[in-house]
Amino acid sequence: VIKRGYDREQTEMTVDGDVEDSVAIERGSVTLSVRVVDPHFDPPRPIEGVTVSVDSVGQFTTQPEGTASVGVPVNSELDMTVTGENYEEVSQTVSVTESAVSVNVSTSRAPEISLESANERVIAGEGTLVTVRNEYDEPVEGATVLLDEDAVGETDANGQLTVTVSDPGNH
Repeated sequence: VIKRGYDREQTEMTVDGDVEDSVAIERGSVTLSVRVVDPHFDPPRPIEGVTVSVDSVGQFTTQPEGTASVGVPVNSELDMTVTGENYEEVSQTVSVTESAVSVNVSTSRAPEISLESANERVIAGEGTLVTVRNEYDEPVEGATVLLDEDAVGETDANGQLTVTVSDPGNH
Protein backbone atom coordinates (compact mmCIF):
# COMPACT_ATOMS: atom_id res chain seq x y z
CA VAL A 1 0.00 0.00 0.00
CA ILE A 2 1.43 3.38 -1.00
CA LYS A 3 -0.21 6.71 -0.33
CA ARG A 4 1.25 10.23 -0.48
CA GLY A 5 2.45 11.20 2.98
CA TYR A 6 2.31 7.67 4.35
CA ASP A 7 4.98 5.00 4.78
CA ARG A 8 4.80 2.12 2.33
CA GLU A 9 3.36 -1.04 3.82
CA GLN A 10 3.70 -4.45 2.24
CA THR A 11 1.95 -7.67 3.18
CA GLU A 12 1.58 -11.07 1.57
CA MET A 13 -1.79 -12.69 1.07
CA THR A 14 -2.84 -16.04 -0.26
CA VAL A 15 -5.87 -15.65 -2.47
CA ASP A 16 -8.09 -18.71 -2.32
CA GLY A 17 -11.68 -17.67 -2.76
CA ASP A 18 -12.97 -14.51 -1.10
CA VAL A 19 -10.14 -12.82 0.82
CA GLU A 20 -10.25 -9.68 2.87
CA ASP A 21 -7.43 -8.12 4.85
CA SER A 22 -6.70 -4.80 6.49
CA VAL A 23 -3.39 -3.00 6.28
CA ALA A 24 -2.50 -0.21 8.68
CA ILE A 25 -0.47 2.66 7.25
CA GLU A 26 1.27 5.43 9.15
CA ARG A 27 2.12 8.98 8.22
CA GLY A 28 5.76 9.55 7.46
CA SER A 29 8.13 12.38 6.69
CA VAL A 30 11.76 12.74 5.72
CA THR A 31 14.17 15.64 5.47
CA LEU A 32 14.50 17.52 2.19
CA SER A 33 17.83 19.35 2.04
CA VAL A 34 18.30 21.96 -0.67
CA ARG A 35 21.62 23.59 -1.60
CA VAL A 36 21.48 26.63 -3.91
CA VAL A 37 24.59 27.77 -5.78
CA ASP A 38 25.56 30.31 -8.43
CA PRO A 39 27.41 28.46 -11.24
CA HIS A 40 28.95 31.67 -12.58
CA PHE A 41 31.88 31.17 -10.21
CA ASP A 42 34.46 28.39 -10.18
CA PRO A 43 33.80 26.64 -7.91
CA PRO A 44 30.08 27.54 -7.74
CA ARG A 45 29.30 29.77 -4.76
CA PRO A 46 26.48 29.11 -2.28
CA ILE A 47 23.71 31.70 -2.28
CA GLU A 48 22.45 32.94 1.08
CA GLY A 49 19.01 34.46 1.54
CA VAL A 50 17.11 32.96 -1.40
CA THR A 51 13.62 31.57 -0.82
CA VAL A 52 12.88 27.88 -1.33
CA SER A 53 9.13 27.27 -1.70
CA VAL A 54 7.92 23.67 -1.46
CA ASP A 55 4.39 22.90 -2.63
CA SER A 56 2.00 22.27 0.29
CA VAL A 57 4.89 22.47 2.80
CA GLY A 58 5.99 26.13 3.01
CA GLN A 59 8.76 28.62 2.32
CA PHE A 60 12.28 28.61 3.71
CA THR A 61 15.35 30.83 3.38
CA THR A 62 18.83 29.54 2.63
CA GLN A 63 21.55 29.95 5.23
CA PRO A 64 25.10 31.32 4.60
CA GLU A 65 26.21 27.96 3.17
CA GLY A 66 23.30 28.14 0.66
CA THR A 67 21.28 25.40 2.33
CA ALA A 68 17.77 24.98 3.68
CA SER A 69 16.16 21.84 5.16
CA VAL A 70 12.57 20.91 5.90
CA GLY A 71 10.48 17.86 6.74
CA VAL A 72 8.35 16.73 3.78
CA PRO A 73 5.76 13.96 3.35
CA VAL A 74 7.11 10.60 2.16
CA ASN A 75 6.13 8.99 -1.14
CA SER A 76 5.27 12.25 -2.84
CA GLU A 77 6.07 14.45 -5.82
CA LEU A 78 6.63 18.03 -4.68
CA ASP A 79 6.91 21.18 -6.79
CA MET A 80 9.78 23.34 -5.57
CA THR A 81 10.61 26.90 -6.62
CA VAL A 82 13.77 28.84 -5.77
CA THR A 83 13.59 32.64 -5.95
CA GLY A 84 15.96 35.37 -4.89
CA GLU A 85 16.43 39.07 -5.42
CA ASN A 86 18.41 39.61 -8.63
CA TYR A 87 18.41 35.85 -9.39
CA GLU A 88 16.51 33.89 -12.02
CA GLU A 89 13.65 31.76 -10.71
CA VAL A 90 14.16 27.98 -10.88
CA SER A 91 11.34 25.43 -10.57
CA GLN A 92 11.57 21.67 -10.44
CA THR A 93 9.70 18.62 -9.20
CA VAL A 94 11.27 16.61 -6.39
CA SER A 95 10.48 12.92 -5.98
CA VAL A 96 10.41 11.92 -2.33
CA THR A 97 10.57 8.30 -1.21
CA GLU A 98 11.11 7.13 2.36
CA SER A 99 14.72 8.30 2.58
CA ALA A 100 16.14 11.77 3.12
CA VAL A 101 16.46 13.73 -0.13
CA SER A 102 19.22 16.17 -1.11
CA VAL A 103 18.73 18.50 -4.06
CA ASN A 104 21.28 20.85 -5.63
CA VAL A 105 19.90 23.88 -7.46
CA SER A 106 21.91 26.19 -9.71
CA THR A 107 20.66 29.67 -10.50
CA SER A 108 22.33 32.68 -12.03
CA ARG A 109 21.79 36.36 -11.49
CA ALA A 110 19.13 37.88 -13.73
CA PRO A 111 20.72 39.45 -16.81
CA GLU A 112 21.39 43.14 -16.31
CA ILE A 113 23.62 45.73 -17.93
CA SER A 114 24.56 48.99 -16.24
CA LEU A 115 26.22 52.03 -17.76
CA GLU A 116 28.08 54.58 -15.69
CA SER A 117 29.51 57.85 -16.94
CA ALA A 118 32.63 59.32 -15.35
CA ASN A 119 31.01 62.78 -15.53
CA GLU A 120 27.49 64.04 -14.91
CA ARG A 121 28.19 67.09 -17.07
CA VAL A 122 30.38 67.44 -20.14
CA ILE A 123 31.34 70.56 -22.08
CA ALA A 124 30.15 70.35 -25.70
CA GLY A 125 32.93 68.98 -27.87
CA GLU A 126 34.58 67.07 -25.03
CA GLY A 127 34.35 63.42 -24.08
CA THR A 128 33.40 61.39 -21.07
CA LEU A 129 34.45 57.89 -20.15
CA VAL A 130 31.56 55.43 -19.84
CA THR A 131 31.83 51.98 -18.27
CA VAL A 132 29.46 49.10 -19.00
CA ARG A 133 29.13 46.27 -16.45
CA ASN A 134 27.06 43.09 -16.26
CA GLU A 135 24.98 41.64 -13.42
CA TYR A 136 28.15 40.39 -11.71
CA ASP A 137 29.72 43.88 -11.83
CA GLU A 138 32.18 42.65 -14.46
CA PRO A 139 33.20 44.78 -17.47
CA VAL A 140 31.30 44.06 -20.69
CA GLU A 141 33.54 43.98 -23.75
CA GLY A 142 31.98 44.74 -27.14
CA ALA A 143 28.85 46.51 -25.86
CA THR A 144 27.50 49.01 -28.38
CA VAL A 145 27.03 52.42 -26.74
CA LEU A 146 24.36 54.76 -28.08
CA LEU A 147 24.19 58.54 -27.74
CA ASP A 148 20.74 59.88 -28.60
CA GLU A 149 19.93 56.56 -30.34
CA ASP A 150 23.05 56.67 -32.54
CA ALA A 151 25.85 54.13 -32.07
CA VAL A 152 29.07 55.88 -31.05
CA GLY A 153 31.29 52.84 -30.52
CA GLU A 154 31.89 49.61 -28.64
CA THR A 155 33.42 49.08 -25.22
CA ASP A 156 36.95 47.71 -24.87
CA ALA A 157 38.13 44.74 -22.74
CA ASN A 158 37.67 46.91 -19.63
CA GLY A 159 34.05 47.65 -20.60
CA GLN A 160 34.97 51.29 -21.30
CA LEU A 161 34.53 53.76 -24.14
CA THR A 162 35.20 57.48 -24.38
CA VAL A 163 32.13 59.20 -25.80
CA THR A 164 32.45 62.67 -27.32
CA VAL A 165 29.42 64.90 -26.82
CA SER A 166 29.40 67.44 -29.64
CA ASP A 167 26.14 69.32 -29.01
CA PRO A 168 25.03 71.09 -25.83
CA GLY A 169 21.89 69.83 -24.06
CA ASN A 170 20.67 66.71 -22.31
CA HIS A 171 21.64 63.44 -23.96
